[in-house]
Amino acid sequence: MFRLLRFPIGLLILCLTYLPSNAQLNMEEHDQKPYYFGITLASNQSNFKLYHSDRFLNQDTVMVIEPLKTIGFNLGLLANLRLNKRFDLRFNPQLVFASKNLYYKEQFPSAETTKNIESILLSFPVQIKFKSDRIRNMRVYTIAGMKYDYDWPPTRGHAGRRISSR
Repeated sequence: MFRLLRFPIGLLILCLTYLPSNAQLNMEEHDQKPYYFGITLASNQSNFKLYHSDRFLNQDTVMVIEPLKTIGFNLGLLANLRLNKRFDLRFNPQLVFASKNLYYKEQFPSAETTKNIESILLSFPVQIKFKSDRIRNMRVYTIAGMKYDYDWPPTRGHAGRRISSR
């Protein structure tokens, strides 16, 4: 993978070194805003993580069950509050449209089936963003936080709530 990216990364570094030193700073006033809002669009990939019990492997008529990876998308709003020069507090509620597929092969009768399980998640992440000093038009930052996900409407059999951290 890195071998494929070596040329574009080298070209980018070469171009950045020849930028004029008196280049105009883009959106200087943006750093001073106490708050701002935005929209997020993202893609996601989801699948199941299966654990087979010994009883299932020895006694069931299903021979194979495999989760298949699928792609979905996220749509959200972003609220950013500037705490000080280095830190921002961010809230980014999202609607996550996900689909999970299960492939299974039965022994009696001999059949192969793919089951599609669609879900809509409500995601409520709260994040802290740490920013470095701005060097011309570039800056390094890192984001850490927590999020609460709610499966809406919940699928039958479970409550659909989970908390994860990044």
